[in-house]
Amino acid sequence: MNTTEKGDILEALTLLVERSVSHQPGTVFKKKHTIKDQHGINRVLDLFVTTQVNGKSIKYAFECKHHKKGIPMKDILDFHGMIENKGITGFFVTSGTFQSGAIKKAAALGITLLTLKKRAPTGNDMAGVHLFKKNYEITNVAFSGTSSHFDNETIQKLFSECKGCKKGIKNIFNKTVIPKLAGMIEQAVDRVSSDFTDVTKIASTFGKENARGFQFIAVHDNGCSITHQNTYPIYISHTVVDINVWHEKVHSQSLDFEHFLYSPVGDPGSGTMFSKSELVIKDKRVVICASRPESGAASQSIIMANEDHIQNAHPMTGVPLGTLHQFGLSDIFSSGDTKDSKCVD
Repeated sequence: MNTTEKGDILEALTLLVERSVSHQPGTVFKKKHTIKDQHGINRVLDLFVTTQVNGKSIKYAFECKHHKKGIPMKDILDFHGMIENKGITGFFVTSGTFQSGAIKKAAALGITLLTLKKRAPTGNDMAGVHLFKKNYEITNVAFSGTSSHFDNETIQKLFSECKGCKKGIKNIFNKTVIPKLAGMIEQAVDRVSSDFTDVTKIASTFGKENARGFQFIAVHDNGCSITHQNTYPIYISHTVVDINVWHEKVHSQSLDFEHFLYSPVGDPGSGTMFSKSELVIKDKRVVICASRPESGAASQSIIMANEDHIQNAHPMTGVPLGTLHQFGLSDIFSSGDTKDSKCVD
């Protein structure tokens, strides 16, 4: 494998580890991003990241290289020339070492140096994965309306017996209620029940037989109405939708991981323990990455995505299988996988 190929692999790994530890909403990752340097010359950044902090746009650039003899000072100067006076914070990553001149020059220019090197697995690393998902089922829909011609009892009877009214109700439900609820159900369920946000509390809602019921109300604008027999308008005021929600396991698999340490030069103990593997779900190849502080925290930040969509993946939280017995989840996730597997929401 030549130097260029090693550099390409390093770029891919850097994207994975940075994406897996980035929880700031609105963060955007771009590979091979072209900018103009201070002299107006087009330059290509290996990885460019933008995010928002306290309403301000923050920009980061990553240069990824591998040299057998270590990164020389001239590479630091070249990278600095790309981002100088551009308001971009620079990071230089290598899978090897930095020459002494490069270390001194980077410190003088404010560029952070990072190494990404293979390491031996530890007891806190992932060895497999259990995946589960939330399921939803609409169990009942009730419309409420007002009319100057009918009382409420008659309106409900028309809604259930009149073919024209039933067709109008179905149209309102499909075009108005469903689009509104689609973007609200998961957020609303997570807000009202910790069972659906905390992976350690899902035992009580695992399986359809343990589904929890929720009720949502969609309030309609004044203009939402149907007209009975093309003569008598009925104005729909709101719709009540009953929904059952539960969790189910969708995939379990032991995996072979590659393990790395992503660490700032000159600051031992402050790095990131990073692991990477691949699995196939429904004939699709998926990359899975887990990151945690070098200090050894049990909870891990995990991303899963098709390799071409890693930039848009959102970090999730993994919990060691060894601790799941404390929360009644051991039986749910028992499938012969290794004890260090993680479950992911």
